[in-house]
Amino acid sequence: MRSKDAPHHSPAVLILIDVINHFEFPDGGKVLRRALPIAPKMAHLKQRARAAGMSTIYVNDNFGQ
Repeated sequence: MRSKDAPHHSPAVLILIDVINHFEFPDGGKVLRRALPIAPKMAHLKQRARAAGMSTIYVNDNFGQ
């Protein structure tokens, strides 16, 4: 099924790697505190990519599932 929201052809894409996380692991709170300041910048980058008609690809592990 084709999505109307995501272009299927683009000369460039935004790839976001390992940005979806629940931080429920040892020292996850420390990682979260370091990640939070970056989140607004990443959101702005995603908005710019969308405005330019670029697709965004999320690359994440699946926590062993």
